Amino acid sequence: MTQKTAKDAMTPLCDIFSLDINSKLNEKTMGLIISKGHSRVPIFSGSPTNIIGLILVKNLIICHPEDETPIRNLTIRSIPRVHDRLPLYDILNLFQEGHSHMAVVVKCKSDTDDTAETAKSKSHSNFKRIKTK
Repeated sequence: MTQKTAKDAMTPLCDIFSLDINSKLNEKTMGLIISKGHSRVPIFSGSPTNIIGLILVKNLIICHPEDETPIRNLTIRSIPRVHDRLPLYDILNLFQEGHSHMAVVVKCKSDTDDTAETAKSKSHSNFKRIKTK
């Protein structure tokens, strides 16, 4: 695990289940959420490439499909961003701090070899700024 990076373990964007912030929790949407079986669902705004946070599926137990609750009215938790070259061990350490169990992997801006320490400190500072509603 010390040799593998976020890029090695990530799920490609085209393979994830996510919801638009403008969606409503109607019968169809809630059925999709249940059928996927995930505990967390990423939320995007405008485009699936613009992930703005996530919802915890367990919090939906109080939602009724007939109410068609807008997703934007739910508690949308912040989601950290980590560089694709960040070692998995460092990501595990960040997750163990209790802020999140999911992260968005972003591509490093340059192909020059950044040190893992630089990526770690940048990601760690981003992780610390995350607040939940």
